[in-house]
Amino acid sequence: MQVQACGQFKSHKKKEFENKHAKGSRRDWQQVAANGGIAAIASIFNLLDPSQVWLIMFLIGLAAANSDTWASEIGSLSQKPPISLKTWRTIETGTSGAVSILGTLAALSGSFTVALLSNMLFHISTYEVLLIGVFGFAGNLIDSLLGAFFQAEYKCQVCSSNVETAEHCGQPASLVKGWHFADNDFVNFFSGLASAPVGMLLYILLA
Repeated sequence: MQVQACGQFKSHKKKEFENKHAKGSRRDWQQVAANGGIAAIASIFNLLDPSQVWLIMFLIGLAAANSDTWASEIGSLSQKPPISLKTWRTIETGTSGAVSILGTLAALSGSFTVALLSNMLFHISTYEVLLIGVFGFAGNLIDSLLGAFFQAEYKCQVCSSNVETAEHCGQPASLVKGWHFADNDFVNFFSGLASAPVGMLLYILLA
């Protein structure tokens, strides 16, 4: 009975999360580009001019993407409502720009999992592992801040839900926060763009 109740709770939380997001759990090319774009750019530069610097940028990009994914997927299962980084008040689960203890721990775990795996695969130093883990997590924090202050949020005219898609329940929704062009894919890409090059620059300066 407890297992069944837990499963129903998780299923309900997952549906709440997916209902607020334009694409739910589906993945399309924009999401792939937003989450893997920085790593792809670093790979291209490494092909043109092989260097450890591009590897660090590549790994930070992956760590930031994984940190955000774990924060969203696992954080949405928290039994306590998240807190908005804009108002510091509790807010609905799945809202961009909100954080929870579970989601934050998941974000840290997601980033450092990539960092530790990088150490196994590429034999990088402990300093580089820490750099990747810290800046990967920083990418998630930037993502949350952008989500709180700039990401577009709409209000459905039918069900009155706050969502991240310009259309809901088959009807146009009204913009209530942020910029029209700043959707989740934009925020994901920009947060990676902010964290990976900065981490790469710090690596160059301290190398």
